[in-house]
Order: sequence, then C-alpha cells, then structure tokens
Amino acid sequence: MPPSASALAVLAALLLSACATLPKPGDANLTIVPDGPEDFEYDAAHQRLIVGSHPPVFVPVNADGTLGNFVDALATAQPDLHMVGISLTRDGKTLYAINKAKRTIDIFDVTPAALVPRGSLPQSDLLRASANEVFAARENEVYVTNAQGSRAPIFEALTIRRWATVAYWNGTKWIRAADRIGFANGMQMSSDERTLYVAGFQEKAIHVYSRNADGTLTEQRRLKLPSAPDNLKWDDEAKRAKLVVAVHPSQLRTSLHIKISDRVSAPSRVLLVDPNDGKCEELYRGDEINAASTAFLQGKNLYISQIRRGYLLRHLVEAQ
Repeated sequence: MPPSASALAVLAALLLSACATLPKPGDANLTIVPDGPEDFEYDAAHQRLIVGSHPPVFVPVNADGTLGNFVDALATAQPDLHMVGISLTRDGKTLYAINKAKRTIDIFDVTPAALVPRGSLPQSDLLRASANEVFAARENEVYVTNAQGSRAPIFEALTIRRWATVAYWNGTKWIRAADRIGFANGMQMSSDERTLYVAGFQEKAIHVYSRNADGTLTEQRRLKLPSAPDNLKWDDEAKRAKLVVAVHPSQLRTSLHIKISDRVSAPSRVLLVDPNDGKCEELYRGDEINAASTAFLQGKNLYISQIRRGYLLRHLVEAQ
C-alpha cells in the first residue's frame, strides 16, 4: 500500500474507532469552562485558577478542593484576545499571556475582580507565529518558547527538526536565549532562579538550562521522559522540588485531536518528575480528559486542563 494510502487508513481508523470520552452530566470532578482552556495558573492570593480559555475566566478553588463555577475574568469583552500560554509573576500581581489572535505578548494587572489590560510587550522577529508558552521570570522579564523555528512548520514537524527556539525579553529588548529544541513547549524556573526547564515535545525530554547573567541559556542536560511533555508546574511552589508534567502518550492522536477533530481520542497522562535525575512517578492516566496540557497539584488534588474542550478535571491522587 502506498504511504499516502496507509496514512489515510490510519487516520480513518482513529477517527472511526477512537472517539474521545464526553463529560458526564453532574460529575463533581469535571468543571465546565469556555473552550480552549489550554493553560492555567493558580492565583493563591485569591484562591482561584486563572484559566486562559476563550474568553479567560476565574475558577474558585473551594476549601475542600472542589472547583466552583467560573466567572468572566475580563470586565470588558476582547474579541481579539485568544490566549495560548499564560504566566503569573511570583507575587501574583501581573499576568503575561500569548495572544494568538494578534501575535503579541499581552500584559494584565491581576485584581480581585478582573484581569485589567496593561498593553503588550514590543513585537520582534524572534517571536514567530508559533509562539507557544510564556514564563515570567520577574516583572518585565519573560521567556517565550517558539514551537517551531522555521516558516515551514509541517516539514519541520514531519522531519523532527530541532529548530524551535526560546526568546527572552530583558526589560529593554528581545534576545535569542536558546535554540535547537524539538517543538519547544512549557517552562519552569528553579527557586534560586539559576535554572530554567524547557519541555521539548518532539524529543520527549525536558531541557535543563543554566541562566547566564544576560538571560541567555546554556544547556546542562536533558531529562528523558516516556511521553511528549506539554506544560510544566511545580508540585510545591515554595519548595520547587519536583515538576508536575502533563504529557501526551500518543503524539499522532494528539495532533489529530487538535488539527482534525476533538472527537478523536487523545490519551492523557500526568507525571511527577525529579528535576535532578529525571525519575518519574505517575499521577494520572485516563480518558476523562483528552490531550491534557497543564496539571497543577495542590495537596491530594490534581487539576488538569486540556487543549480544546471546555472543561477541567479534578483528580484525587495518593500521597506521594
């Protein structure tokens, strides 16, 4: 059978026989939000999740760990806002967001009532159309991953090229911080701010970089994972001991789920990863949620978001 026919056969089989699980009405562990809740941050000062859905919303975190009903995060609707990656500064006062609609990095003041727009960072050729995730190192200092590093993303993906990059805004200008990554994804920083962790989706790895004085990154090692990583969170924001990593066991199914139809099943998994030696513990594996993109652990409560469909999952984990 020719390769093209073979690919179509595989695609057809997946579409017809692997339908994604739909949320069950009344399930207490599922919280409805607008579509596209790919990334979220925990706002400790206000005991809520800030969800970068379309439009963005606040989701209260109750004392028992359950999630409340969402409320709009914007006082005034912004039709030209399509959040992809978001990042909250450590003091919880500022949110940075990649706006896919305008290809900008937008800035918001975080108040008890709403996210208040405060403009955007200057645009740059270092920020491509594939800007994927943002990380606030400090106020007015951010890193941004570009999922692809060329103008031929399909070729780059099919040939598994390591052309993705990381850009850094130092408060004055954009500079290239790192390159040679296979589909750069989520990021996190160590508590001493000397190390930056960057997910390499296609490589099934986390790149570990030391931060130089000018904000550029020097790779120290890679942590190999059993599946393709998406966004990264810490298990404990104060201690920053282990990374909570949403991963995609099937890159093909994830791609079909995103690009073709959200009815295609895309298995989800969440790992607890030691940043020193890369050892993994499994926190979640299941099909209640498809194409899991972000996971946050608070006590025994694991909150998981996904790329397309409009709901979050709360999963109870055993003591680690």
